[in-house]
Amino acid sequence: MTVTAYSNGSGLDGDQGPEPYPDAAYDRSYPHSLASHVGNGRVHYDGIAGDRHFATFIEVLKQTDPQVLADSADALAFWINAYNALVMRGVIDFDVPENLEAVGLGLFVSSIEYEVAGLTISLDALENGIVRDDESHPSVSILPQQLEDRLMLLHPQLFNDRTVDPRVHFAITCAAMSCPKLLSIPYQEATLDSALDANTRAYLASPKGLVPHTDAPTEYSDLFQWFEADFARAYSSVFNFVRNHVPIESFARMSPPTGASYLAYDWTVSAIR
Repeated sequence: MTVTAYSNGSGLDGDQGPEPYPDAAYDRSYPHSLASHVGNGRVHYDGIAGDRHFATFIEVLKQTDPQVLADSADALAFWINAYNALVMRGVIDFDVPENLEAVGLGLFVSSIEYEVAGLTISLDALENGIVRDDESHPSVSILPQQLEDRLMLLHPQLFNDRTVDPRVHFAITCAAMSCPKLLSIPYQEATLDSALDANTRAYLASPKGLVPHTDAPTEYSDLFQWFEADFARAYSSVFNFVRNHVPIESFARMSPPTGASYLAYDWTVSAIR
């Protein structure tokens, strides 16, 4: 499937004017940017800020028509890639020094609006209004009615009447050290399910995702507290979700699901310095 999108100025090969690009989730500019500037989940921001391939991908995001994405996996891969790319753009735009708390977490996700797929939207509204399908979230409820209606029109394509897959929380990343790792390859329709599963298991196997205890409350990432409703909706509880995705040896060491505690979240920017 091909979407016709247009870059401003030079194309990837230096040619001027309109150029057809494949669907943005598979466009060659984003794989190049990730492979060149992302390693072990960390981003070389000085490099990606000046990367013309990354600039091209941001332009492609603006022009892509989400209605032509093939199916729910295709659409979800597109929106995950869009969110992650715009988070990187946000770190650059805010010139974040070392820690997201230095600029204010609320400001970072809500004060800049980006153009993506014909929408002008903040990171907060993109995450909650599209990827999480939460129309009651404050970032969505404050939107102009026309924009909120447009977000709701995307949901049948994204979810096909299914519950939001909570594994998406381990694919979208907020650029902080305690967030799930940003992959150095884009998400794609054909491998989306296996990538979501691998990311989830990797995060839960790391000390920033879960620290099991047998004689004290198991410590969970704050992600499980912030988005508890998403995990409970799909798996009836956070504990059941974790039980289905942790290594057997970790589950054997987990305390009962009462009295869970949460790990301190490290908002240091996950950057290559």
